Amino acid sequence: MTPQIHSVNRAARQNGAAALFVTLILVAIATIATMYANRSAYLFQKSSVNQYQYNMALGAAEAGMNAFIAQLEADLQQIETSTTPATTLIQSSSGGSSSSCAPGSASSSFAFKNSYAATNDQVFDSDKYYTGLYSLVGTAISGVNPGLGYRVQARFDGGVLSVISEGCAGNTETGNNICSGDVARAKVRRQLKVTGGFAIGDTAITVGNYADAWGAAHITANAGRPLPSCSVLYGDSYAYGGSQNYQCKTGACPPEKNTALSTNLFSSLFNGQTKQQIKQVAGSNVFTGCPPATSYSNKVVWIEGDLSSSCAISGTDMVIVINGAIRGQLQTTGSSFVYTNNVYGTGSFDITGSIAIEDSWDVAPLGQIISGSANGKMDSNDPFKAPTHAFSGTQKITYEKVGPPDSLKKKINSDSKSWVDF
Repeated sequence: MTPQIHSVNRAARQNGAAALFVTLILVAIATIATMYANRSAYLFQKSSVNQYQYNMALGAAEAGMNAFIAQLEADLQQIETSTTPATTLIQSSSGGSSSSCAPGSASSSFAFKNSYAATNDQVFDSDKYYTGLYSLVGTAISGVNPGLGYRVQARFDGGVLSVISEGCAGNTETGNNICSGDVARAKVRRQLKVTGGFAIGDTAITVGNYADAWGAAHITANAGRPLPSCSVLYGDSYAYGGSQNYQCKTGACPPEKNTALSTNLFSSLFNGQTKQQIKQVAGSNVFTGCPPATSYSNKVVWIEGDLSSSCAISGTDMVIVINGAIRGQLQTTGSSFVYTNNVYGTGSFDITGSIAIEDSWDVAPLGQIISGSANGKMDSNDPFKAPTHAFSGTQKITYEKVGPPDSLKKKINSDSKSWVDF
């Protein structure tokens, strides 16, 4: 064989080896690219699954938050309108003393039940939850159970309610163990204000400052209806000459002094709300003078200025605010709570329900000159001054505990701005 032929064969072999090497390199690159693509697809799939489970858990957390708030709202109404125990809340109150009879003594202080908050009734215990299971629409049809659940904890900070709801996917537990273990989780938080409320206490007549009157005063209740825990509470002094019949749950009970009444009585009655706020609640039932003759059941009635003429108002569960003085005769039928700044002059009131007087119950403002002498706080004790210097007339309270109108019931302000995480 000639040298020329050997040279050709060697070149061919070299070209084949180079082609094989290039092919192997390309195969390796393709293999690596395929493995990378597969890994990326796996990671994407895993990320998608994690995101899907998180979204499911987030939906459960939001459902738990909504369920808990709905339960609280139902419990607030239950406490204010019924003696049946609520699910999550209690309201502490005791009876038989002037402090427990007073406005505000049994209204704004809510606590969580012992089953949720045994250590501090304003905060859920760390191992206690409001729990539930959450079902998606169509779960029963598909037969697929994603194991969604939620557990909620809350705390009261004055008038602010802070709530954390944790949702989970893949849950197999019940009760306080829901969302424990290796499950996908998500949390949502809200801060909500508890607003409104009505806190009239359990007294037939409440006088923030003093009473100086004479005539006849009677506090009773209709047959079969409960009497008040206290008949009369006053902040400074109580002078009454004439016939007096004060009945309460323990029998005959005299007026009691409570100095706390002399400060911000209106605020105590309406849970810190202002007169302007309550006037807005009254809506179209704002009048100057006696309201038209109709039923005002479950309404707030606002009378601006003095009520000087004879006036009759009817309806059940009425709240009547007189932003002035009662200077004439007032009669309410049904059941009502009456608030007035003062009671002046001579006349009478016949109220089915109860009454609160912000300042004084007298013939005229304190210090006003009457027949040459200043009006005082205890003139009804002086037989010479009583006819001219003390309120005179007949006062009858047929006690009836008034439930708050719907517009005054406690509410949880659950608007969209209360979400912390959104």
